[in-house]
Amino acid sequence: MSQSIMHCHKPFVTVIFFGAILIFVVGSYLAANSAVTLLRTADEWPTVQNFSWSVSDLVQGDKETMVKSPNGSRPSKDVTRQMGRGAPMTDSSSKVEPVIFSHKGRSYSPKWSSTLRESIQKVLSQLDPELQVQYTLQAKKYETQHSESIHQLTVALQWDFLVKFLEAVGYTQRFPDFINIGVKKSGTNALGFFISQHPLISHSIGNEVHFFDWNYEKGLDYYRSKMGFSSKFQLSFEKTPRYFVTDSAPGNILKDLGNATKFILMVRDPISRLKSDFRHERELGLRRTRSKNTRKRVATSPEAEGKMLTSLILDGRGNINSSSDVVRTSSYSVHLKNWLKYYPLSSFLFLDHDELISDTFSVVKKVEKFLNIGDYFKRNMFFFDPSRGGPCMVAGESPCPPKSTPGFLAKAKLSKDVESKLTQYFRPIIKDFIDITGGDFPWAKKYL
Repeated sequence: MSQSIMHCHKPFVTVIFFGAILIFVVGSYLAANSAVTLLRTADEWPTVQNFSWSVSDLVQGDKETMVKSPNGSRPSKDVTRQMGRGAPMTDSSSKVEPVIFSHKGRSYSPKWSSTLRESIQKVLSQLDPELQVQYTLQAKKYETQHSESIHQLTVALQWDFLVKFLEAVGYTQRFPDFINIGVKKSGTNALGFFISQHPLISHSIGNEVHFFDWNYEKGLDYYRSKMGFSSKFQLSFEKTPRYFVTDSAPGNILKDLGNATKFILMVRDPISRLKSDFRHERELGLRRTRSKNTRKRVATSPEAEGKMLTSLILDGRGNINSSSDVVRTSSYSVHLKNWLKYYPLSSFLFLDHDELISDTFSVVKKVEKFLNIGDYFKRNMFFFDPSRGGPCMVAGESPCPPKSTPGFLAKAKLSKDVESKLTQYFRPIIKDFIDITGGDFPWAKKYL
């Protein structure tokens, strides 16, 4: 009798058991998904119902059309005459820049890597779908009220409309919480692509900002204008590899951004980095001076490129030229010591280029831990693309980071003698770098 009862209850117990597992799995998924959604929705942000924008809001007492910047600075009258209402979005108007800043008696405007129109498109493409819908609704509302399409405004005024909308839903341009400072040709571009997929990280509008190396005299308002739009939940981020080798950068960052800023430094074998840097600059020069078709006809071979590189890194006596830019950039400990005069070692996360290529997931998890931004990345988000020879990510329409070097030139091949000289030159520098950082980089073994 008891056996019969137990037998009858087995299916029932099984259903309860697997049902409990299903509830737990679904509940865990929903909880995790809600946690991410909370970071990306506008539940705690100001409502956009009261959002309004009009060109008349920009008109000053002298009836000149004044374009307000995010920080309220006023452009000069000569410039504002170019920014009046009603000009169609032609190619020429797309180059009109939206925000004019006054610094030390001179006027400056943001110089983005692309046209202003492309910058607007980039910001809009990075919005959550919900906010994209809200932006479209507000644009239609403006068009209904003013019998004028948003696209009939100058690009400068379209930018102002976008800024005001984003401010209304809690997105502002803030100084970076952390910066990827280098090293050039060590995977900074790929890392920036991957970590910017995290919902708590907001990338700068341009790929590289170059404020603390090339544009410092333009002032902090200019710098802020280069930042991405971030909510109060997000960390603002920019990368400029030249900061690491710019002597004045750490002191100015401390003065302007404070001591809470964090830094990421990507490194790789200094000789491999040197070769990649040389190839990058060679190709960049050819792209600037030659058409795509004539580039293909450039006679190149590993040996020929190696001879050109050798002439750059050796002085007249055949010794390593320490003042050569490609050699100097690979001298990691020299530059790091300069940074440590201003920031403690705990402010830095040191990452390996080779590990980013072979195990992207492990690298981005280190970034999450360093920034204390929670668990978002999963191993199945990443895959290796053999055709590119590098990692990619399951992320929207463009899963792979853009290449910073097209690769139409052969990689430089150096003689064994030059390779040996470089190894001897970098040996004390890399040993010093490892002693300071305590880093465990497989490529460093040949220098120790």
